Amino acid sequence: MWTEKEYIFYINGHETWRTNFGVSQVPEFLWLSVEIAGESGSANPSNKDNEFTWAGEITNNPKDKAYDFVVDYVKVYQFAK
Repeated sequence: MWTEKEYIFYINGHETWRTNFGVSQVPEFLWLSVEIAGESGSANPSNKDNEFTWAGEITNNPKDKAYDFVVDYVKVYQFAK
């Protein structure tokens, strides 16, 4: 959910993360990505040590196995004002 003051992220109807840092005030496009926090320029100001904070510690994944990013559907709503 994107409000004027914050972003709230949900997976399967359950809130997984929220932030009020860098909330855009202009119309945007929806972009699904497997990007994770921790790279230089991270959008999380409390992530001073560049810890992986969104997807978890990906180095624990076996290197000999491929993983898929599968999205069944995305719901997009516009709040009426």
